[in-house]
Amino acid sequence: MKRFLFLVLLIISFSAYGQCNEFWPVGKPVFVPNTIELCNSFYVSVYNPKTRAVIMTSEILAPSGLKVKRSNNFHSDSRVSNPVIPKDYNKSGFDRGHMVPAGDAPTISAMSETFLMTNMTPQAPMLNRGNWKELEESIRHQVNSSRRPVYRDWE
Repeated sequence: MKRFLFLVLLIISFSAYGQCNEFWPVGKPVFVPNTIELCNSFYVSVYNPKTRAVIMTSEILAPSGLKVKRSNNFHSDSRVSNPVIPKDYNKSGFDRGHMVPAGDAPTISAMSETFLMTNMTPQAPMLNRGNWKELEESIRHQVNSSRRPVYRDWE
């Protein structure tokens, strides 16, 4: 009976994947056991509901001359049970570090999606506001210079 339940759960978890294929390089999702795939307008998050942590993200980063004003509207994700809330980071010593950077958002609604807590990971403030920010900006600059979209995966 346990094996049967395990197989049913495995089939269900695999069937939940593959909804966001356009955001994965070569159109194939990265399956990670015990996670769910969360589709957004220009990226996908692989999220572990048990640990309440984003495991990885994949996005299509397209060249854009558009600059969307940063909203800083951190909010929980209603698609998951027991969601992380912005207050969970209060007095933790960590920043809410974006996996898919807010600066990559092509529209105001896409910007809002980057502030979902299922796109955040605890990050040391010095790293988040320093070298990590520089890395994000450098990649964005290279994409805008090349005028070609690229996939960006963060793990």
